[in-house]
Amino acid sequence: FDRELHVKFLRHNLARLPKDYAAMETHRLSLAYFCLSALDVMGDLDRVDRQKAIEWVYAQQLAPETSPGHAVQGGFRGGPFLGVPYDPEGTPYPSSAYDQCHIAMTYTALAILRILGDDLTRVRREPLLRTLRHMQNAD
Repeated sequence: FDRELHVKFLRHNLARLPKDYAAMETHRLSLAYFCLSALDVMGDLDRVDRQKAIEWVYAQQLAPETSPGHAVQGGFRGGPFLGVPYDPEGTPYPSSAYDQCHIAMTYTALAILRILGDDLTRVRREPLLRTLRHMQNAD
C-alpha cells in the first residue's frame, strides 16, 4: 500500500476529472465524496483546503431564488456541468430549466460538508424540505 500514491490520486481527482471520467461531470459531488471520505479514513483530510471544498459544495446548491420557474426546487446539483463559473461569494445566478437539484447529489453534498466539519448553517433547509415532500409518494 503506497499511501502517498493514494493521496496524490485522490487529491488529483478532487481538482480535475480524468478524461475517462468526463462523462461523470453531472455526478461530480459523488466522486468528491469518495475522494474526501477516503482521505478522511486515511487520516489525510488535512491535505485538502477544507474551506475551498466547502465553498465549492455550496456553489452547487439550488433554491427557488436561483431557479426561476422551479418553485419547489431545493437541494444540490451534481456539479457545475452547465458551465456556470464558480463564484466564491455564492452570488445566485439564473439557472436554466436543465439545472435541477438531485436527491442523491444532495445527500452526498451534505455528507461532504459534515466530513469537512461544516455546521450546515448555509444549507437552505426550507426549499430542501419542500423538494423532499414534493418528491415523496403518498404511500
